[in-house]
Amino acid sequence: MEDTRYPGIQHLIKQKIGASSVRIPSSILDSAINAIMTKWNCSSESDFLHLIKTTPDAHNDLIHNVTINETYFFRESRALDIVINLIIPDLLKTKDRITILSAGCSTGAEIYSIVMKIDAQYNTLMHNRFQYIGIDVNKRALDIAAAGSYTRHQLRGLAKPLINTYFDHDKRMEYRLKHSIKSQVSFKKINLVDTSQVSALSPCDIIFYRNVSIYFDTDQRIAVFRSLADLLHPEGTLFTSSAETIPHDLGILSLKNYQGVFVFKKDSASPTPPVNFTKRYSYGLKPGAKRVSSKKSRKDIPVVKKNNKVTIKQALEFARTGSFSKAIKLLDIIESSSGITYESKTLRAGIYFDQNNIDTAESLCNQLITEDPMKVEPHVIKAMIERLQGKYDNALSSLKSAVFIDSMCWIALYYSAEILKEQQEKSLAVRTYRRVIASLKDPVIHDYLLIVSVTEQTVKQIIRLCTYSIQQLAG
Repeated sequence: MEDTRYPGIQHLIKQKIGASSVRIPSSILDSAINAIMTKWNCSSESDFLHLIKTTPDAHNDLIHNVTINETYFFRESRALDIVINLIIPDLLKTKDRITILSAGCSTGAEIYSIVMKIDAQYNTLMHNRFQYIGIDVNKRALDIAAAGSYTRHQLRGLAKPLINTYFDHDKRMEYRLKHSIKSQVSFKKINLVDTSQVSALSPCDIIFYRNVSIYFDTDQRIAVFRSLADLLHPEGTLFTSSAETIPHDLGILSLKNYQGVFVFKKDSASPTPPVNFTKRYSYGLKPGAKRVSSKKSRKDIPVVKKNNKVTIKQALEFARTGSFSKAIKLLDIIESSSGITYESKTLRAGIYFDQNNIDTAESLCNQLITEDPMKVEPHVIKAMIERLQGKYDNALSSLKSAVFIDSMCWIALYYSAEILKEQQEKSLAVRTYRRVIASLKDPVIHDYLLIVSVTEQTVKQIIRLCTYSIQQLAG
């Protein structure tokens, strides 16, 4: 989190909630604090600090207001089909009881979707062979999940027969889960970034960990993923969202393909291996870059000078390997000697985004777009910020701007396709995935602020993901 007008409350969130690595823009944090201060009649930050430390309801209000709880039933339903038709039948051959965890369960739509799917397949006679757990840091969201009461909008992924089977409808237009489903799930307040809390959970056979990791920085993403991997029984399965697959292919778990859905598997009972992790973010500043593999360690990167001056290329190399503090220092040197340029501001915006300094990154992007709206990079970074904030229509608009400028900008096309798939715009998503494949097969790839480095391996993997998504959407 970046600086806000309430540094004391920001520090408390880091200390008590363990959210130091969560991407919470200061504008959202300040808005949440202002709303809660008004609700609780606090006139100063010190009053609110005292209140939040001594009043559990105020503490829960803060967490609820700074976390995003957008979810709905049967989201990415293809993954649920894989669980029902392929994974569970194999597990039932050797296990008496299967434990399923929804990590970052929010208001419960995901874990209840799983329960309903399994109930429809195996009926009540099999209830005692399944254990369901939902965990989240947000107490308010967990209370909603435990109550099992939802609006019609939250059930938009459900067919009417399923709604009639598993919900009771009251006069206030609320849909309440039937007790037979709700009673099977236990919910726990767990902070994923506190790995000691995660390790205290029971071992699991299946973990759903979707649309959560984008709020963590790289180190926390690795730590959380490792702690969840440690929870898995041998041959256990972990699901991420399709957009989160590549960033988690770290060697901790094996990546497997089930009929076009990529999942992570724990191959044996041995401990997860250490990660020799090279930062996969690359900030390309010029179009027409050849496809390269960045395998140098930070120590191996030479200082590139031109006329006895450090160049943007050197800062770029450090940024690509995750050495952001060194990159920023080099940018300071460059700007002090040569002035602030489009390239230096763009690289700063990308680094600030990765450092969770969302507001500063967004402000820089807006400046860059105002100065020259025909540059791809700021539109891409802005789209990533908007996607992170759940503003998917805005993200699509920013991505369209990037594609208008460069029709072969594969990363803009890829994330456009992902959003369109999530919004069930199937035919448009298929066409966009095909454009991604075409751009990646081009001999020269335009290397614009790529979230995944342009290597032969990652190019092949992204083409595979796109191909399977096309098959899935067309099926």
